[in-house]
Amino acid sequence: MRISGGTFEAAHSDAELASIEAKISGPDFWKDQATAQKTMQRRRQIEEEVTLAASLGSRVDDVGVLIEWAQGGEDVDADLARGMDDLAHTVESG
Repeated sequence: MRISGGTFEAAHSDAELASIEAKISGPDFWKDQATAQKTMQRRRQIEEEVTLAASLGSRVDDVGVLIEWAQGGEDVDADLARGMDDLAHTVESG
C-alpha cells in the first residue's frame, strides 16, 4: 500500500531544501534580515512537512501490513483499529 506521488513530492522537498541550504551558507545571507527570516521559516516548514510525510508513510505501511494479515485470517482487529485511529489522528493533527 503506497501513497501515489510520494516519491516526487519528497524529491521536490529535497531539492527545495538543498536550494535553501545553499542560500543560507552564502556569505551575504543575513544582510537582508527580513528575507533571511522568511527563508528560515520556509526551511522549518519544509522540514516539518518531510517529517509528517515520513510519519504518515510509515503508518500507512503498518496499516497495510495489518490489512494483509487480516485478509490472511490473522486476528488483528484490535491492532488494525488502533492503527487506523493513530493514522487518522496523525492526519488530523498534521
